[in-house]
Amino acid sequence: AVGPLHAYLRLYDDYVEFLNTDISEYVRSYEERNLSLAEDQVEIQMLLDKKAKIDAAIPAEVNLGLYVVRCSKVKWELQKKYDLLIRMIMCLIAQKAAENSKNVAVKFAAVHQKLHKNPETIEEVVEMEELLKEIPKQTADILQELADMSEQFEVLDRFAYQLSDDESSDKWNAKMWPKKIEETVLAGEALMLAKRESFQTEQEQEQEDFIKSLDRIEMIISNF
Repeated sequence: AVGPLHAYLRLYDDYVEFLNTDISEYVRSYEERNLSLAEDQVEIQMLLDKKAKIDAAIPAEVNLGLYVVRCSKVKWELQKKYDLLIRMIMCLIAQKAAENSKNVAVKFAAVHQKLHKNPETIEEVVEMEELLKEIPKQTADILQELADMSEQFEVLDRFAYQLSDDESSDKWNAKMWPKKIEETVLAGEALMLAKRESFQTEQEQEQEDFIKSLDRIEMIISNF
């Protein structure tokens, strides 16, 4: 009976250390490593692979001769712990993604605010036209941050992570900004064109009025 018992105990040799792992300490240590998104994915996949091997490595029950030991409880505890670690890592990714989405939204909003000035002079029109031309350059870094954020959310989606309402709202709020900026720039360009034409018309009218005024003065002088 000793042989089967030793064989039974050896089933758990590869899992003793894992079973004794403190979840809080694991997460704290993992967070301190500040891994890249690619490294996070590798870690998650490794944990998923180890979890998947449990079914093959540990049978549903073991016959020890005089009695049968069911292993389902231990298997369930192992799988549950792997799920918890995977969930913790994805929560860390979600936290980073949510923070990035807020930062992206703030930066886009600052650019958007600049586009709401209403020029009152031709000089201000020229200044706004120059600003509109600079928007692609001003938003290039923000768009890269948005791309990085989107990749984080894509990884979460790939591993079936359920976003909270706030996380989902922050995600889509950040994603809508490029379109909003584009529409505002197009509207601004149209407005500046209209303003320029208006100022041009006013200038031509002023010039015409000035010429008429000169003509009247010349007529008055010629009558003396």
